[in-house]
Amino acid sequence: FTLRHRDFGEEPSFSVTSDLAGLFTEEANVAEFSSSGLDVAGTINREPAFGKAQYLTAHSGSGARGVTVQYSREIGLKEVPVFQEREVPEHDAEGNVIGSQTIREQVGMEFVEEAQEEITEGMEGYVHIAQQSKHFNLGPKGEEAMIDFGNVRIDRLGQDVRNESGFKSLSDLDLTFLQGARDSNQLVERAIDEVTTLRGKLGAFQKHTIMRNLDTLKVLEENTVAGESVIRDADMAAEMSALTGNQIMLQASQSMLAQANQLPRNVVRLIEGGGTSV
Repeated sequence: FTLRHRDFGEEPSFSVTSDLAGLFTEEANVAEFSSSGLDVAGTINREPAFGKAQYLTAHSGSGARGVTVQYSREIGLKEVPVFQEREVPEHDAEGNVIGSQTIREQVGMEFVEEAQEEITEGMEGYVHIAQQSKHFNLGPKGEEAMIDFGNVRIDRLGQDVRNESGFKSLSDLDLTFLQGARDSNQLVERAIDEVTTLRGKLGAFQKHTIMRNLDTLKVLEENTVAGESVIRDADMAAEMSALTGNQIMLQASQSMLAQANQLPRNVVRLIEGGGTSV
């Protein structure tokens, strides 16, 4: 018997107990835990992706950002041949047994479980993405905006317009007959409306998102430059203060030194004056 958890990945686990030794467990009434599963691993668009259980998600910085695929294949059974080896005697030209050789022959088929490596190697499929939104980085903290530019190919414009000529898009237009010319006019008007709507959408995104963010960045730049100027002025003021303080200390030292030099001179003068008077 094989028991499996209904969920996939490394996290799900369960335990099994049995009152009969050899049935699910080696010992009776002793719980045994299941073997850990694996989270899906692989790449999307040849770029690393994050795997969790059955789901593989492209990283936010990759070209396939926003894509999540589910890998639903499970390990199954495969049919393989069963071989048996046996000894066969060897004879010489006269029919005498001179030895034996081992031959390997197929005796049947059996089903075995696939190995993990057999289902994880190579490419498993393709993901086709149409009209993937473009991401714009608007700030240093991961702020971003998304917009899709729309498909303006000729076979994508002017669709879903009822007409007697059976035109499905601008690529089907035919002006060689009267009804075709009339129906073509309807499809062209629809295409003009679609392009006008797309232009308005792109213009609004440019004005209200890109330009507004650009104006904000300009204000931040001005504030940064002004702040840098204030810091430079503060540094200059600090250096000027230090220079002034050093000059004051120098002048004070010179004044004290001059006064100290005058004291012995005054004493000498007093002594000389006293001697003369005697």
